[in-house]
This record gives sequence, structure tokens and C-alpha cells, in this order.
Amino acid sequence: MLLIEAAAKQMERGPRHMPRATRRGHAPGSSRRAGYGELVDAAALLPVPASESVTLKQPKDFTLIGTPAKRLDAPEKVDGRPKFAIDTQVPGMKIAAIAISPVFGGKAEIRQ
Repeated sequence: MLLIEAAAKQMERGPRHMPRATRRGHAPGSSRRAGYGELVDAAALLPVPASESVTLKQPKDFTLIGTPAKRLDAPEKVDGRPKFAIDTQVPGMKIAAIAISPVFGGKAEIRQ
């Protein structure tokens, strides 16, 4: 609601003349649409409406909830191709670990 209200102000239209929902990352207008990123600062300054006045979307109108999400990075993550910060190695790099006992009251075994 706040994104739509912010879009209405930006487009100099009344909120009741705006579509009641955002779509695909945008608040649609008549001939123009505004992305969430363009509206978020203005929307954050608007007063939060009372929960009783907020109309929730009906489950029949859901377009994303309950649908599978295609993860483009899944195959690489499954087979270990991506490199993360912990994978970084430089010449002469030392590796350290905190040694703790696997049992309560035991002593840590220190290996070199």
C-alpha cells in the first residue's frame, strides 16, 4: 500500500486512481511505472496505516507464493563450483583453528 501511495504522489495521481497491487517489482501507473527502489525512500516516510484498514490479497490472486522458484545458481552450488571467501588461498598462508576438547572437562589436543 505504501509503495502504491508513494507512486501515486510521484505521478501526481490519487491512490484510488492507481492499481491496487504492485506487479513484477513495479508499482504500475497509467503510462509510467516506478520500481520499488525508486519508491522505497518516499514510502518509508509515509505513515503506516492501521492494520484494520489494510486489505490483504486473496490467495487466488497470488502469483509467486506457492510456485517453484528457479534457482539459477543451484547447479553450481551443488557441485561446488562457486568460490567463497573461505576458499581463498594465498602463497605462504597459515591456517589456524581453535582447539577445544570434544568432551566436557577434557583437554584440547594440540597438533602441529
